[in-house]
Amino acid sequence: MAGLERTYLDGKSIASCFDYISGTSTGGIIALGLANGLTASDIHSFYLNHGGIIFPRDRKFGVLRSAYNAAPLRDLVLAALENKIVGEAQCRLSIPSCEGRHGDINVFKTPHHPDFKMDWKVPMTDVAMATSAAPTYLPIHNIGDHDFIDGGIWGNTPTMVALTDILSCYDIPRDNIDILSIGTGAKRPQLRNQDRWFGGIVTWLFSGGFLLENFMYYSSANALGQTYLLVGKDRCKRIEPSENLSEIGLGNYKAAVKQLLPEAERLLADNGDEIARIFLGSPASKPVFYHGPKATAV
Repeated sequence: MAGLERTYLDGKSIASCFDYISGTSTGGIIALGLANGLTASDIHSFYLNHGGIIFPRDRKFGVLRSAYNAAPLRDLVLAALENKIVGEAQCRLSIPSCEGRHGDINVFKTPHHPDFKMDWKVPMTDVAMATSAAPTYLPIHNIGDHDFIDGGIWGNTPTMVALTDILSCYDIPRDNIDILSIGTGAKRPQLRNQDRWFGGIVTWLFSGGFLLENFMYYSSANALGQTYLLVGKDRCKRIEPSENLSEIGLGNYKAAVKQLLPEAERLLADNGDEIARIFLGSPASKPVFYHGPKATAV
């Protein structure tokens, strides 16, 4: 997205061209940053400059505790989001998470519908930590009497989360909706004979996040398939890094910097003109909020 801003928008924030932004896990952090007025270039610099602090070493799981300490991520996100609450967002948002104590899915939303009365009060930093609390990697995030884990468990690709919300909140024909969906790289799971040994416990629980990756892959494939059925594949532009890059571990910062940056340049060269034609030609509508400090409707 930073490349799109530089190449097609003269450095203006790409968020200004989208009516609605949804993101899960690291995508949720990006969405919140854009909604707080940061440019994609700002967020790109955030990850480049601080990724090694958040993930100081490549670990798949921890022993007796999560692989990574959440404090560095929380402190950095807090500084970037400036103590803002969801109701101060500059665009419509939906950020998936899972609520573990009471056993439910959860989507944090801006108050762009009269029924969305609660989430506007939640600090953006808490939403960022809730959506990115990946099991075994980062600890569960507590907000009040609720415990949250990574939204990627069920909403790894939140196209259907956003599309369902849009269709239920607004009287918009489906053929008037265009979606840009950006993935982080996914490899199709393939079970080997040895993966069946001992009931599969070795592979599912002790093979470097294989279980979590399966959850994320299949939930993503399902969401994209449903989105294509509802609006047509030609109206959902999916950008996905090459499959071989999916081997980069979730916390492997050094490999991500070395391999993903050239891949991003390739994807921009291949898809930039089409994205600009579909999405970047005109500014987005100003959101109408019904509750909170930026409420303009009653």
